[in-house]
Amino acid sequence: MAGVTRAPLPARALARPAAARPAAAAHRAVGPRPAAPPRGPSPPCSLNNVKTTGSAPPTARARRTTDAPRLAIPSKGRMAEDTLQLLRDCQLNVYKPNPRQYVATIPALPAVEVWFQRASDVVRKLAYGDVDLGIVG
Repeated sequence: MAGVTRAPLPARALARPAAARPAAAAHRAVGPRPAAPPRGPSPPCSLNNVKTTGSAPPTARARRTTDAPRLAIPSKGRMAEDTLQLLRDCQLNVYKPNPRQYVATIPALPAVEVWFQRASDVVRKLAYGDVDLGIVG
């Protein structure tokens, strides 16, 4: 960068290494926090590419086009293990061809899709109509 010169550092700043400086000085606020820029209207929410209009209730949203019933179950942890055991006890084995996939099938019910979701997302997807049945807790 031609033509740019830097002012020399004071001798005091060079005398103490960074490790010797007090830790509290590094976190001390220098001045008031700058004001956040003004925010415009937030973009419309999109869940599974479904267009929403304002704050319409979930029942007024566009429904999916497939007729296959969808079952949402927890994807991790104790709830997932207990849910899969419950389904096995009901002779409904869940077939998940790849452990990294979030969609599985039940061979005894070939038309049913099984979605592995976080427990909080199971409730949300039920509310929005993305799934037809959910098991949580």
